[in-house]
Amino acid sequence: MGICSDRFITSVPEHLICPVCYDVLDDPHAVCREEHIYCKACVGNADDGLSCVNKESGCSWTGPVSNEKAHGLGCVYRDVACPNSAFGCDVRVHFRSIATHIKDDCNHETAECPRGGVDCGGPGEGWYQRSAPEAHDDVCLKWK
Repeated sequence: MGICSDRFITSVPEHLICPVCYDVLDDPHAVCREEHIYCKACVGNADDGLSCVNKESGCSWTGPVSNEKAHGLGCVYRDVACPNSAFGCDVRVHFRSIATHIKDDCNHETAECPRGGVDCGGPGEGWYQRSAPEAHDDVCLKWK
């Protein structure tokens, strides 16, 4: 539990107050992705009714503050960037939908040459970005 605010000579800023015990933070700990801060002693006493930040996206998880970080890292409703963002894909989808996005929708995913396989045109030359199959046509041995 925190330190009683009556012990301080001046008023304590609101961001230094523990949201569980309503005292001044004592041994503060950030325990979730939003970096909410609690007294170390209050972390285990936090309300079991805490819901996931992805609740509006469909996540039904509830639990103690001390478990929120672990849940958040594995929550299938969290938004993630497409792994092909380095190649220009700016899509963000729920973690549970990323495989479908890559397989069916991502134009920046690489695809294997349907005519000659992965080594069409030379070792490793059979891969091309799904959005630009014509770029592979110059080296495709089966296209010519």
